[in-house]
Amino acid sequence: MTEDDRLKKSFDFVRKACFPKWDYVLKWTAKLDPSLPSQGKCLIGSKSIIVKFIPDSDDELYLLLIHEICHSSAPHHGERWVTRMLRTAKRAQKIGLLTLSNLVAEEVKQYEESEKISTAETYNQIFDATLNNPKASYEDVRNAVARDLGLYPYEFERRFKKSKKSYEEAREYFQVKAEKTAKSTKV
Repeated sequence: MTEDDRLKKSFDFVRKACFPKWDYVLKWTAKLDPSLPSQGKCLIGSKSIIVKFIPDSDDELYLLLIHEICHSSAPHHGERWVTRMLRTAKRAQKIGLLTLSNLVAEEVKQYEESEKISTAETYNQIFDATLNNPKASYEDVRNAVARDLGLYPYEFERRFKKSKKSYEEAREYFQVKAEKTAKSTKV
């Protein structure tokens, strides 16, 4: 069985077993894209669930698909997403998928316990990345930070509208510091 066949089969199974009322007209698809900046992505506009790779374990693949399907009604890992994930864990337990139920519940726990990256921290990350790589272009820095957050560059810029400003402030800071260093070495 090819990876694409396994993905399609797993997606159909998850849709029927865990989300029987979701996408009953079968408009959503699952696709493989190794260039994805994160493990998975839910693209609501094209009704696509995209995964970067196919895990070896069926339950891990089901978990990845469940995670992304839950994003179809909750774009972030907030309360709505958590509620949908926990409801899915209960459904999986009810139909005898105990390992999957535990994996879903554990994933929710990890997201709830993980430190949320604030907007200010992201701008600081841009600033620091620019200082550490003064020759890097804005696009290089943006792409690196976006990749760390599992976002496409366009998603990153839409979410962090002042990212270029943070980059430019770091460049100015670097310039001033370089000029001061140059003056102090001439004396």
